[in-house]
Amino acid sequence: LGDEYLEQWSRVQKKESTYIRDKARMKRLKLIFGQKFLTEITQRDVERFLADRKADGMAPATMNRELCCLKNMLRKAVDWGYLQSNPAGGVKQQKESPPEFDFLREGEINLLIEKAAPHLKAFLTLAIYTGMRRGELFKLEWRDVGFSKGEKGIITVRDTKNRDTRYIPMSNIVRDTLQRHPKRILVEAGEKGQVTRRECPLVFSWPDGSGFKWIDNGFKGALERAGVTRYIRFHDLRHTFASHL
Repeated sequence: LGDEYLEQWSRVQKKESTYIRDKARMKRLKLIFGQKFLTEITQRDVERFLADRKADGMAPATMNRELCCLKNMLRKAVDWGYLQSNPAGGVKQQKESPPEFDFLREGEINLLIEKAAPHLKAFLTLAIYTGMRRGELFKLEWRDVGFSKGEKGIITVRDTKNRDTRYIPMSNIVRDTLQRHPKRILVEAGEKGQVTRRECPLVFSWPDGSGFKWIDNGFKGALERAGVTRYIRFHDLRHTFASHL
């Protein structure tokens, strides 16, 4: 069932990053439940699994993500007619402590952008002043940047983490940054030596038109050059945005 759930449900219904995490969790679940028939799995088995994970020192958040994966798989087993009821349905999640987070102070924001590599300045500016996630910025296209919409313009964020669409009003800083940010023109050789030029649809791309996929080293370098010595994740830029509203 594990492989069927991954390929027929998780891969189809979830984002690729979530599917990859499901695959990793499924390896652990197979070690524990792989030798049992579905009809042999009981609520007591699931609770024993959680107790063992807790004894191994696993964090409550990790245990809860594994439990959710197991619950979802067994729920699909019910939907697909393999089980009459979900044996994990009544198992309660572990209590999680609120996650700690940090954010950039006002002076650090300008320094970070100033010290960032040229190709990251606009990227980090939008992350800080819109609260957009890294993956959303990676996929941002010029068609989603509406300078004529709203008072100062609107950014349309498609296919968000929650699989919906949201609209972000531009601030003056965001609008000015995007208006100054050059659109990349791709030059391509066609048949018989013909050269064609087309505009790259992505707002943030490399010279060959491929999108950003990894900016961690550049982000870390900008933090170091800005003198920010404490641990700041890229996700903390969303907290920075929220903290300076």
